[in-house]
Amino acid sequence: MDTIVIGGGPAGLTAAILIKRGDPQRNVVVLEGHRQLGGRAATDNRNGHLVNQGPHALYLGGAATEVLRRIGIDPAGGPAPTRGAFARYRGRSEVLPTGVSSLLRSSMLSPGEKVSLGRTLAGLARIDSTTFAGVSAAEWIDSVASSTTARELLGALVRLSTYSADLESLSAQVAVSQLQLSGKGVRYLDRGWSTMVDALAQCAATLGVVVETGSPVRHAEPDRGRWVVHTDDAEIGADAVVLAGLSPHTAARLSGSEALHDFASRAEVVTAACLDVGLVAAPRPERAFMLGIDEPTYFSLHSRAADLGSGDVLHALRYGGPPDDGDDVRTDLERIVEEMQPGWRSAAETTRFLPRAVVIHALATAAAGGYAGRPDVVVQDAPGVYLAGDWVGARGHLLDASMASATAAAQALAESGIGVG
Repeated sequence: MDTIVIGGGPAGLTAAILIKRGDPQRNVVVLEGHRQLGGRAATDNRNGHLVNQGPHALYLGGAATEVLRRIGIDPAGGPAPTRGAFARYRGRSEVLPTGVSSLLRSSMLSPGEKVSLGRTLAGLARIDSTTFAGVSAAEWIDSVASSTTARELLGALVRLSTYSADLESLSAQVAVSQLQLSGKGVRYLDRGWSTMVDALAQCAATLGVVVETGSPVRHAEPDRGRWVVHTDDAEIGADAVVLAGLSPHTAARLSGSEALHDFASRAEVVTAACLDVGLVAAPRPERAFMLGIDEPTYFSLHSRAADLGSGDVLHALRYGGPPDDGDDVRTDLERIVEEMQPGWRSAAETTRFLPRAVVIHALATAAAGGYAGRPDVVVQDAPGVYLAGDWVGARGHLLDASMASATAAAQALAESGIGVG
């Protein structure tokens, strides 16, 4: 009764924990190619500043929070700041409407536009997002917003909650469900997302899961009803393999699945350009958040809400990554930081620019039918192989999809009877 989980990020660790909990006699091994666990959820200590790979937020009403609490993990942190929140629109800063009070104060919208947009936002909780699975986010926004400004503002809120700038492709099911989740609050995690990863790793170790880092998997092949996984140092046999947090292309290569090869050929990878900065102290700590309305940009002083080590940590981001020259995008992001935190360069102790960071391995598109268009956790044409990741299963987006699919993969493996008896 042996199971190999390939990938030591949140999805892989969660799958390993739930598989081991369901069958304590099963031998479960996690293989992570990097020396550090976490994947895109890893946190780096840079001169005492705890820096995530771009801005991360845990949705409190989402599947990830639900699964973490089921495991017994409730990471500490604080809510995203709403006071000191700005919208950048047509080259100037405005009050960002984040609630009724700020909506009324905003000069971006006319009184009639405020009433219309307020009704739309207030009615979100009553919408069944599945009815918009085959509709693009752009189409949905056009149908509910009464003016160009209202459409741009609603589009910016969708970018903020989905991390996607391609509203023409994005399913409105994702847009609506993420806006609904946003209303339930998000949390920036104290000590970064590695706090969550470390807690998962500790739980796995306590249960007896073997976790090996620095063990990249080069090849996997079926062998008489089992699987043989090849690393640089060993060949490991297993009754079942869980491919967790990998890209569709990598999952297709390792599994040999033609269905996954076909999905990977159509997958739309979501990227972002991120500028992460650690400061001795923020020059203007009250200027904590900015959202671009007519440009796909974002700024957040994450250390305003969470303990991220010494000094302050901020993130500036362009949704979609650099369209052309990465240097030009970095210059634009630095301009945004200067606008929000004048004189920041003299306070900066560390900076990191990620020109094309992967946010989601495959977007849930309207053309594919929203969440229902993603692969199931069971790979039908590769018996014994299961999937978990942000592009897998019919529930959730971002980390929520990863954790929900990890849970579903563990359950499917238990129900299969593989390796039992």
